[in-house]
Formats: sequence, structure tokens, C-alpha cells
Amino acid sequence: MSTLYDRIGGHETLEAVVPEFYARVLADDSLAGFFAGVHMGRQTSKQVEFLAAAMGGPLPYSGPSIRQAHRGRGISIDNFNRVALHLITAFQDAGVGSAEISDIVALLTPLAADIVTDAPALSRHG
Repeated sequence: MSTLYDRIGGHETLEAVVPEFYARVLADDSLAGFFAGVHMGRQTSKQVEFLAAAMGGPLPYSGPSIRQAHRGRGISIDNFNRVALHLITAFQDAGVGSAEISDIVALLTPLAADIVTDAPALSRHG
């Protein structure tokens, strides 16, 4: 059985999709601020590496854990969902099939637990 990585077209597809994904994210006013000061070339390379490994590609991911990379950034579930939608749209625009898109969604959804920052508890005084 082939991996999701193989089914989407492997490294070539990721090299096309990830820059398009980040172009969409950076054009989204509600998300662009999260990337202020980020070296986007390095970010793009790490994202390609992460997605390749997560999809069963031949090389391991060598970056920080998802939780560590997103700690303290104040990412809401709405932010997470917007980023995921931009990624899915970039894959769709690259011609990735609906079965593979469903598998990508299934891969991304559990990551919210490590990326989204819980809102601080409201304190109630008198």
C-alpha cells in the first residue's frame, strides 16, 4: 500500500504546495502577524520536511516538536482552522484528490491539541 506522501505526488507536490500555502497565510490579515520576523525560506523548508514525514515520506522530521514550535504564540482554534483551510485549498489547487484531502484533514485535525493555546480562565471577583 502506498503512503499518503506517494499518493499526493511526493516531494515535488509538497515543494509546489507549501509556498502557495504560505502565500495564502501571509495574505490573510488574521494570520500574517504570527509570521512577523520569521525567515520564510527556512519555515517553508521545515514545513515541507514536516509534512513529508507526517505523510509517510522517506525522511524523518528534524525540527522541534509541534507543541514546542507553537508554545506561547496565542494561537486560537479559529487561527488553526484558517491555517488548515489555506493548506487544504493549496493541496486542492495543486490537483490533489479528494481521498487524499480527507486523509490530510485526518492527519491535521489532532494537531490542534498541540498548537492551540487555551484561553486563560476568567477570574470572577465579587
